[in-house]
Parts: sequence; structure tokens; C-alpha cells
Amino acid sequence: EMIRMNDKVTKLNHKQEMIISIIVPFIIVYFLMSYVFGVVVIRGDSMQPTYSHGDTVLILRTGYVPDYGDVLVCTGNGYPIIKRVVGKGGDTISIENEKIAVNGLNTSISDTVSFETDAVKMPYTVADDSYFVIGDNTTASIDSRFSSVGDIHQTQIIGKVILKIRGNDNE
Repeated sequence: EMIRMNDKVTKLNHKQEMIISIIVPFIIVYFLMSYVFGVVVIRGDSMQPTYSHGDTVLILRTGYVPDYGDVLVCTGNGYPIIKRVVGKGGDTISIENEKIAVNGLNTSISDTVSFETDAVKMPYTVADDSYFVIGDNTTASIDSRFSSVGDIHQTQIIGKVILKIRGNDNE
């Protein structure tokens, strides 16, 4: 009879191991997707041709410092936006002859948007711990060039795009 009790205990431990082996991976994935990674579906055309409306991207929420050229998902103008970093804290941004310059050096980004309303005053100095972000499709982007968005403080950053998971099915 002593052997039977030990068999029952062994079976119970086996069941516990099965439950744990199923639950623990789900907990790990939940933690990673809640705090480390995220999935975002692009809305709008401001990042074309890099990203299009309906594309799905994977973002890294933590453990990085944004740099020039990074694509960020952040809150701007009260809702999530996806934009490229062109300036960091202390940088001076200017727009002349449809070219965007950072600290006096021209970038490869051309700007064809008229700044008759809601524009930040140029030259513009990016605040400390903040970023100047612009959509790749400058004619369809509301971004740091507009006072309704301005520069993006690091607390407004949701994550850095690290991978395009799925393209728009309509492409």
C-alpha cells in the first residue's frame, strides 16, 4: 500500500509538471508582449513608402535609446503616430529650400509641405530628452514640424519599430 501512495504522489507531480509546462510559456509570452515587445498596425500613409496603411510591425518597448533614423511609435497630438527620428535633444532643425537640415547639415529628407498654419518656428531647437520626428511621406505627415505635435518627449515614446511582420494585403 505504501507503493500505491507513492505512485499517486508521482502521478500528481506529473500532472503538475504538465500544467506548469503549459502555463509558464503563456506567462512568459504575455510578459514579453506586455512589457518588452508590442504589435502595432499602421494607420495612415505618413510613412510611405517604408510602411503603408495596414502594415503590421513589431516594436521594442524598452531597453534602447532612440537614434537618428530610428522609426518610433509614439503619442503625438493625442494619438499614436509612427515617425522617423531626425533630431535629438539640443539639435537645431531648419527647413530651407525644401530641405530639412539638422545642426546645419542637410539631410536626405525633402520637405514639400507649406507651413502657413500650425508650424513650429524655424530654426527649431529640440528640447532635452526629446526627439524631432518626421514621417517619410512629408506631404501626408503631421509630425514635429507642426506645433500641434512638436518634439516628442521620451515619455511619449511607445516603442521602436524593429520588424515588419506583415505587409498590407492590398499592396
